[in-house]
Amino acid sequence: MSIVPGPWAAASRWSGNLDIRPILKRLGQTPFECATPSELAAAGLNPRRIGQVCAHQGVRSDCAWFHVGQPSYPSALLRLPKPPPVVWVQGDLELLSRKSLSVVGSRRCTPYGRGIASALGRGCAHRQAVLVSGGAHGIDTAAHRGALDSGGPTVAVLAQGLERDPGGDAGALLARIRREDGLLLTERLPQEPATRWAFPRRNRLIAALGHATVVVEAGLRSGALYTAQAALELGRDVYAVPGRIDTPASQGSNALLLEGAIPLVRSAQVLSGLEREQGLVQRLSVALPGSPAELSRRSRLPIRQVMALLSTWELTQQVRRLPSGDYELVP
Repeated sequence: MSIVPGPWAAASRWSGNLDIRPILKRLGQTPFECATPSELAAAGLNPRRIGQVCAHQGVRSDCAWFHVGQPSYPSALLRLPKPPPVVWVQGDLELLSRKSLSVVGSRRCTPYGRGIASALGRGCAHRQAVLVSGGAHGIDTAAHRGALDSGGPTVAVLAQGLERDPGGDAGALLARIRREDGLLLTERLPQEPATRWAFPRRNRLIAALGHATVVVEAGLRSGALYTAQAALELGRDVYAVPGRIDTPASQGSNALLLEGAIPLVRSAQVLSGLEREQGLVQRLSVALPGSPAELSRRSRLPIRQVMALLSTWELTQQVRRLPSGDYELVP
């Protein structure tokens, strides 16, 4: 049993509305949970939020939790414009450092959509990639089960607290993910239920944790479209599975194709792309430290590709730029 200090428990409720990193930077050596109201005000926190920080009593939890600024906080989430101040996890956190694919889609899916999602899950397992989805009915469940049935790992990003049992098939799926060394992750307090506004916020986490995103089936108002938009804003590839034009479940995903999403015509297509990206990452990482030109020469990667990868890694605090202009890995 651990206790989440009141200030961090209060900050978790601002997830998606506030980037806490500038606040922490202005506090300097003062831990957020130890800051006085005057220090919080000087750091830029408004009076209403200061009141919330001071009033919150903290939360007891059986789940592991991490806040922004800790080394174990998932680095992929730091690419978000407003990363969640706190995340709760159950399972193998190491899965977040592996190549991964986010698969999303409608709850009211067709047998065709379920089959494609399951195949993508199986494909991830066979390629040693991590399947990321939202743990919901429909496409999410099919993708998770496809990975699990093939012995692969999966990550479920939830819109509810980890100590809430959704019951039924959803509860059984989450229990299986825990049992088979997967990972559950959420930005919600342990006992908080899922609410309507929590799902779009949850979807940006799914996009951030996948190296690419596949929308299998989505209606015109599906939350999966939020995930696709978040992935595009993060510079990730977005794939959409072509669907029947007379099926409401495919109207949103077909619209993504018109807007420039990559048509997914076979599951190996996106998984092969992940493997190529992983190979590029490995080639560049072993070439560090050095200047962009030196890294390009050592890794035999084009300078534009080197600069793009370095920019991403700098945002996620995996590398730092030295005064000389060289880049090195952050220990």
